[in-house]
Amino acid sequence: MQAADAVVRQERVGDVAVLVLANPPVNALSGAVRSGLAAALGAALADTAVRAIVIRGEGRGFCAGADIGEFGTVRQGPRLVDLCDALEGSAKPVIAAIHGMALGGGMELALAAHYRVAEAAAILGLPEVNLGLVPGAGGTQRLPRLVGAKVALRMMLTGVPVKAEEAAALGLVDRVVAKDVTQAALALAAEVRAPRPTGEVRRGMTDGRAYLAAVAEARAALAGNRLPAPARIVDLVEDALLFPLPQGLVAEATAFAELVVTPEAEGLRHAFFVERRALQLPAAVQATSTAVTVSAPWSVPPASWHVVAVVVVVAVSALKLT
Repeated sequence: MQAADAVVRQERVGDVAVLVLANPPVNALSGAVRSGLAAALGAALADTAVRAIVIRGEGRGFCAGADIGEFGTVRQGPRLVDLCDALEGSAKPVIAAIHGMALGGGMELALAAHYRVAEAAAILGLPEVNLGLVPGAGGTQRLPRLVGAKVALRMMLTGVPVKAEEAAALGLVDRVVAKDVTQAALALAAEVRAPRPTGEVRRGMTDGRAYLAAVAEARAALAGNRLPAPARIVDLVEDALLFPLPQGLVAEATAFAELVVTPEAEGLRHAFFVERRALQLPAAVQATSTAVTVSAPWSVPPASWHVVAVVVVVAVSALKLT
């Protein structure tokens, strides 16, 4: 495992601790990254000179999510769900500075922060359904609290991310800036005086009837769908309304643990790794091109999305026919 202090860097800007995810190419949340972030968060909370905390990603994006190679194995380092709980429970304001992508576990990390600032070109999404899974670090519970059932279900059942401007309109991010998102996050850190835990937000749940109607509509639309993850996502979004956050997180963790070992999820992970190998360029091409390295199917550049689509559609179609 990588050294934790090599993949998460701690910086100080005045009274703000800046925690930098530095695990190229997409800052995947490996065991070392989770350990490093937990240690950096603990140090910032213990430092009486620190008033607020900013989390940012180095390189081309905030964070593209989990290290898929860890799925179905004995993981090292803290669980991401526990790390998100620690972020949300911070007594000091935590601001996520998002550029590039915040996807999967990366978006769940941002959801656990108290405030979110995004560059205009950023995208945010929870595409775990494409791997036969549900979000496993609070996504099914925190997202509906912010945006309501209808939008949350659309994002999680399709796996399609939203752009920063739409995210702001939905209430998912607090500010959108053209560039220099870290400076914008530092400016917000100077303004806020207290944490704002996402788990205590209820603006997406003010109309209980509309919320449950969206759940019922999504459930009806899944009739005949033999893949287990979508139905579990719908159930978990319903749980978000009916139960306090801690109980919803337990239900989510149970669903994730059950789904990750299913043949469907294992097949889709295999399809992903096949796709990644297919995207590796021959040596002759690498001499004149930049190779693409991805650690999540949703981090593939747009020019290659059709490759991912073919692999996933074929895999899903095969599963539906069995």
